Amino acid sequence: APFTLLIMESVAPAPYFQLAGIQEGRDGGDLQANLCAEIIGECKGTILRTSGDALIAVFRETAFAVRAAAKIQRRLSHISQFLPEEERVELRIGIHAGGSRRAGSDVSTAISVAARIAKGSGPAQILISSSTLAESVLDKDLRSNWIGKLLEEGNARPEDLFEIIWTDSSAYRELRSQVTASFAQGKLVCPGTEVSDLFESTATKAAEDEGRETASLDLSLAPWPVTLPQRYEVLQELGRGGMGVVYKAHDRETGEILAVKVLKPDIAGDPAGMERFKNELRLARRVTHKNVCRIYEFNRAGGAAFITMELIDGITLHDFVRQRGRLTAEEGVPIARQICAALREAHHQGIIHRDLKPSNIMIDRDGNAKIMDFGIARSLDASVTVTGMVLGTPAYMAPEQAEGRSVDARTDIYLLGLILYEIFTGTVAFSGDTPFLIALKQMREFPPTPRQIDPNLPTYLDNVVMRCLQKDASLRFPSVDELEAALVIEPPSAETGGRKVQVEGS
Repeated sequence: APFTLLIMESVAPAPYFQLAGIQEGRDGGDLQANLCAEIIGECKGTILRTSGDALIAVFRETAFAVRAAAKIQRRLSHISQFLPEEERVELRIGIHAGGSRRAGSDVSTAISVAARIAKGSGPAQILISSSTLAESVLDKDLRSNWIGKLLEEGNARPEDLFEIIWTDSSAYRELRSQVTASFAQGKLVCPGTEVSDLFESTATKAAEDEGRETASLDLSLAPWPVTLPQRYEVLQELGRGGMGVVYKAHDRETGEILAVKVLKPDIAGDPAGMERFKNELRLARRVTHKNVCRIYEFNRAGGAAFITMELIDGITLHDFVRQRGRLTAEEGVPIARQICAALREAHHQGIIHRDLKPSNIMIDRDGNAKIMDFGIARSLDASVTVTGMVLGTPAYMAPEQAEGRSVDARTDIYLLGLILYEIFTGTVAFSGDTPFLIALKQMREFPPTPRQIDPNLPTYLDNVVMRCLQKDASLRFPSVDELEAALVIEPPSAETGGRKVQVEGS
């Protein structure tokens, strides 16, 4: 029977699985299977061999081999976005459609060709042979591009190579802008079509033009946004995050004291991204509730993009729990119900938050909880998924987010479950040496139950939290209304949301 071989290798500066932080005394084969076997199995492939940071898999259907490679690259690209550059994990993948598995010489030859193709590819790249392309009908979200010839080696004949374009144009443009290992080592000739010829360049040019306008604003150095209109008098810096810097400011026109979030230049300089951001802010402004931080307006000045919002006199829930330690049911349930009330209003408006975490929730001086940063919310009716986009941090990320799948209101319920876990235990549900490992735990593991940490916590609250944390979204509370109904000070008299939850794997 014909077969197709896929070979992948790490191009990370350290061994792939050591870098990922998941080398815990298991051998390389187990580690490879832990990361890749699920996708390879889904695509009807079989892992033949693992060696160090390399893996060989065989497929009976050529198209399935290409599909598996694309899925693996997308998963790694997705996770790498929240890793520091020095810890990012990148694979190079080569695929070759060989002869018959009955002929040992065919197998060894195919392995040799696939290995040479993998060696010739660059970080996060997929290269395939001409026989692979001829035998494969590509999925509609994949494209191929002739990239050159693999030079002769020994008795091997020159091999036409094609790259698989497995992500959107802007992401792949950035990928191709890197100096790939293949070109640096001289293993490829006639590199084929330039990436600038593959995609429309209008958006790129606009982004570059906008970027030049904002280049003078370096938020990592500037003590305040000097390009803000004279209307705003900056009083002090409140904090810095992944999107920019937040300042306390005086609005000279209204006399109000408010918060001004100035976006980072790379965010402000992306026209397509800013258009999406403005649309999401319009959605967020529809959420008017006493437990939601109000957003006033979005504006630009001197190349800077900024948002004005309500200034909350208080501390984050993260700091609140750190100061007080784990909360009792009497202390934590009222806070949880307020968060539910805010989310209910958002969900009724068709908005999900998708970045809920203790640092995005303020507790004011009166003990009221207020959710912040609805600016990255998205419409529940949007047709575009969040594949390839990581929002938030691994400790506060739903399994579907870590896997790059689409999200819905139940994603917020999972994130709230992580918050409830921290409220009632004083610790995060998942921790690890690297963000990568934490994300894997979100996808595949369950934490100790809250009652294992605090036996005094009511059993029904323990069950409520663990129901929120189900990996399968269909097993979570279907709505925040039902979750809020289950969050009571006294144990429920009936089997509602406090019912016993069977945790997968237990």
